[in-house]
Amino acid sequence: MANANLPRGFTLFSNDAIVIKYLAADGESLAAGDTVYMNSAGYAGDTATDPTLGVAMSDIIDGYTGAINATAASASYDYIYVNININSIYTAQISTGALTSPYTTRSAAAAYDEAGDSGVQYINAAASDNDTWRCVGYATEYKEGAESVAGVYQKVYCKLNPLECILGTIA
Repeated sequence: MANANLPRGFTLFSNDAIVIKYLAADGESLAAGDTVYMNSAGYAGDTATDPTLGVAMSDIIDGYTGAINATAASASYDYIYVNININSIYTAQISTGALTSPYTTRSAAAAYDEAGDSGVQYINAAASDNDTWRCVGYATEYKEGAESVAGVYQKVYCKLNPLECILGTIA
């Protein structure tokens, strides 16, 4: 059976989250499961060229009403919860998985980037400009629980590249 095309961001697999509340930058669109970056002003955002902060554990929350917002209206009060544990393991979909993906991404300089819109991010095996995600194993399909096979839309276990993270080893 072919792998299903169901990107849904990065879902925590390991039970080791360290979740902290961060203010979201104005105009940012972030959802639970998105890769979160920290801009130079210290706000959470979605700009992949900024240092990686972690993975969103919530959508953006309005600091006044508690309502869920698709986009941050004000960096002075809208916030998001982020898992900052760089050792956490996640499940995610990869554009094209290969048996060699964990071997390929073992080097910090050869990790993959994420792609996709807020809420439906996935690992792009064809891009490594930002070296954000490392594959560490092969997961199962989300719906059936069947083995996810190497190839298009494979589900994998992955972790953030510590060399790209604010709380990792910044070279």
